[in-house]
This record gives sequence, structure tokens and C-alpha cells, in this order.
Amino acid sequence: IMRGVPIPTAKWVTDNTEIKSEGNYKIDTDNYSTRGWSIVSSDLTKRMVKAHLIENHEYFFRVCAENKVGPGPVVETKTPILAINPIERPGEPENLHIAETGKTFVHLKWRRPDYDGGSPNLSYHVERKLKDSDEWERVHKVRTTEYVISQLQPGLNYYFRVAAINYAGQGEPIEMTEPVQAKDILGYIMTRDDAGKSYLVAVSSRSYHRWLYLSHCMALQSF
Repeated sequence: IMRGVPIPTAKWVTDNTEIKSEGNYKIDTDNYSTRGWSIVSSDLTKRMVKAHLIENHEYFFRVCAENKVGPGPVVETKTPILAINPIERPGEPENLHIAETGKTFVHLKWRRPDYDGGSPNLSYHVERKLKDSDEWERVHKVRTTEYVISQLQPGLNYYFRVAAINYAGQGEPIEMTEPVQAKDILGYIMTRDDAGKSYLVAVSSRSYHRWLYLSHCMALQSF
């Protein structure tokens, strides 16, 4: 069985000798289910040809060379060839998570799917939707396993999903189970004062990149 994407090409041999390109060639195809021959091409000067087939149908092929005298003997495939796509759709990506959020953006990261469908060249569709909406919005198509979605509305809850794509099509998406809100993440630092007897506490906003004084305490505590 000959399979492939794009459509396979073939070269023809007879008596263990490859048919050369001198003269013309006539190539026929036979639908195995109907056993009726139809001409693929009757004026080939090359040794390769693309035959447009119906998926999941079986075919026989035959070829003969011809010159000014006329056609020569016919060579026919001995077994039927099944027209199928050897590449399947990929599985869903893994470990979709939020790497970082800001006031108007979310940084998504994920891993390649375990199953690529037989095609290692993957790209990804990234989509979003509002929490109370049923319609997904295509954000971008990327070839990396991360993407920053910008221009989000502060205070609104979003769902995100990512689907892998190969030559066979798009696989099932992985979707975040909980809504995500675009907002600043606050971090804090604690340091001793000059006397070493108390602590200074400050917070930072990732969007503003500056520290703000929060508290002055005598012992470590939660904030």
C-alpha cells in the first residue's frame, strides 16, 4: 500500500527495469469496487504523476509506454492501493496554565500533546471567551507553546483554550476549568530595619514595577 501526504508519486518499472522518460506514457486507474478503468493521463513525458483519488477507496493502476508506432505492453499493480491519509489529528495539548497575569494581559503556557498524529510539525490555535458567553473567539495561531493574550478588560473573567493542529486538521482542545481575571499580581518583601529589631514590609505591582511601603512590624506575620 502506498500512502503519503502530499499525494504520493510513483515511478514505473517492468522486468526490473525502470521505464525511462523517452516517448509518452498512458496511465490508467481502476476503482477496485467498480472494476472500471479510467485514464489518469495519456500524454505523460515524465516518470511521475499525481492521481486524485477518493479517500478510503482502493485502486489498481496500470501504465504503458507508447511511441509513434503505438502503445507497448501494460504493467499493472498486483494488489489494490488504499487511498488514505496516514496522518491523524493530534491529541490535546497538556498542562495549560497561567504563567503570568497583568492588568490587561494573560501569559499562557502549555506542553506539546503526547500524540502528534504522525506529524511533528505542530501549530496551535489559541482561543478565549468571556465567562458568561458560549462563543469562543480565535485569538491567534502560533507555533510555540506559549502566548501572551493582550487587550483584556480588567475585572472581567475569561476562559482560555488551546488546540494543536497538523496537516490532518485540528485536534481536541485543552480548556481551563476555572475562569481567569486579568489583574496585577502583588508581591511583597520583608527586610530588617537598620537596628535589626523590626521588619519593613513593602508590596510591588508587576504593572508599575515599584515598591510601596506597607507596614512596620516587630515580628514576621502573614499579609
